[in-house]
Amino acid sequence: IETQAGTYVKEFVHGDFGRTRPSMADLLGVSDAEVDILDLDVEKVEFDWPPAKSVATSFRAKQRMFCQRVWRSISRQTGFLQGITTLSELFLCYSEGIGKE
Repeated sequence: IETQAGTYVKEFVHGDFGRTRPSMADLLGVSDAEVDILDLDVEKVEFDWPPAKSVATSFRAKQRMFCQRVWRSISRQTGFLQGITTLSELFLCYSEGIGKE
């Protein structure tokens, strides 16, 4: 059986006491008690891991652009940011109460 993640193979095979429909027992036309699993193993996982670098780089680039847009927006709206050039300086000022007037 080839399945996707989260598929309950055991329940599909014997029907989980009638709670899983259709089950293999239904398809074979037998009772749930007549079907069971003798051996169950994962032969392969079709999932690309780790993700390609271009995806991670793309995410980081989007994150950086978002932070820059937020920074520009904050800078335009508040006067106390003049002279502050990094987010860490902004957080330091905020934690010390500067600009909370």
